[in-house]
Amino acid sequence: MLLLGDNGLKFSCAAGNKGGRSSNLPLVVGLALALVQIAVTLTLSLLLFAQNAIFALLLSASALAFLFIVLTVAMRMLSNGQRLYNFEVTPTELILEILSLPPEPSERQSKKQDKRKKKRSERRKIGRVMVFLPDVRYCEYYPYPDSASMIFHTAYSHLEVPLWPLGERRNDLVDYLIGLGIEVVNVQFDDEIPSLN
Repeated sequence: MLLLGDNGLKFSCAAGNKGGRSSNLPLVVGLALALVQIAVTLTLSLLLFAQNAIFALLLSASALAFLFIVLTVAMRMLSNGQRLYNFEVTPTELILEILSLPPEPSERQSKKQDKRKKKRSERRKIGRVMVFLPDVRYCEYYPYPDSASMIFHTAYSHLEVPLWPLGERRNDLVDYLIGLGIEVVNVQFDDEIPSLN
């Protein structure tokens, strides 16, 4: 939701399943194929163990290392999908707060407890970043639908704000920032990136 008020602009968006990302489907298919390949490799290493134990151990070690990488990617994808982004533009600063979303309650739990109270109590702050608005030299805008984001550059920090959960409303934010006088560099159009000096 994008809110424009007297004190600036504020939006809050969840990265959950409601908006969805089109890149998740190919990623899930790739992870499934990788798990099948790991299972085949481990089975093959067990069959080869009688003929060449060293090669079988090396093969199984490489498969287990690949399994670790695949599980790390899967866990990261799941954790990134359960985040709430609160972004606020005030007259003096930009604030990004990232919270973890609680798991969806079951029907029994939702009947017993008020969902709003439960969700608010279970949210955990992951991070909070703030930069001063007058210090922003320029902003890189990545308009690609599945990975839309903005990176605000200052002399002392970079603030990346994900915009893909906003859908088409992200253009309102871009227009608002241009209205504030922030130079927005659209990377899709190969705009020249200004110097930070």
